[in-house]
Amino acid sequence: TDLKNFCRPAILKSLDHPSLILEDDSPSYQQLCNVLIKLKHQNIEEVVETGKLYDGRPYSLSSLIEGRRLSALISDGKRLELEQAAVIVESIYEALSAAHSKNILHCDVNPENVILGNGDGQDLRLVNFGLAWPVDLHREHRGRAGSDIDPIHYTSPERFAKLSHRSSSSDVYSLAALTYRLLVGRVPFEASERNGLLRLIADGVVRPPSELRTDVRLETDRIILAGLAFESQLRPQDIEDFGSRLVLSLREKRIVPTPFVI
Repeated sequence: TDLKNFCRPAILKSLDHPSLILEDDSPSYQQLCNVLIKLKHQNIEEVVETGKLYDGRPYSLSSLIEGRRLSALISDGKRLELEQAAVIVESIYEALSAAHSKNILHCDVNPENVILGNGDGQDLRLVNFGLAWPVDLHREHRGRAGSDIDPIHYTSPERFAKLSHRSSSSDVYSLAALTYRLLVGRVPFEASERNGLLRLIADGVVRPPSELRTDVRLETDRIILAGLAFESQLRPQDIEDFGSRLVLSLREKRIVPTPFVI
């Protein structure tokens, strides 16, 4: 309960490892939250306050969001219609683009961090900016190991090799992996531990979405697979350009040849 603001419901978040050292030019969690407080984007959670707790841990206070997580919508292998997937992807890339314009990366885009205000994805909020940065990605498991909701399946491979390494293409990878999951009902690379997942991504052995459902266009395949490249420099670097092209490809109908009848 936010006692400073008319006792409204709020969400309190704090970092468990305040002493972890990242890159020298990395913004602190409080600096990141201060940017988000001023950003006020319709698809990003509303951060209203930031500071430090009594034990020195940084914290943030966010407005309570009514809705359900995207992970609940796509549970049990469910895949979405192309237009519903397009609406969700569009809202996510617009949120990421706004954040990137302020030099803020998310680095943990996955179904657990997407909140839907309604069933069709029109009212969407991307949450937990910055909370993934000081996390031990060198552990063998994160979240629900073996599940396609496990955040490990949406994390860019370079972040496993070096904890502090991240760029705009890290979010591109996560959005590509999430879009793949929305379309075909499973993640592009399936593994329950870090080393196995890295081998799969490095080998690049992944079935294009069009092989798993007939209404997906080859252009959608091309864009998603480019976003899933193992080397970060080989991926698209601009999240807005990547996202807009991806959404456009989802909304353009695939042309199926008419069978020749004698």
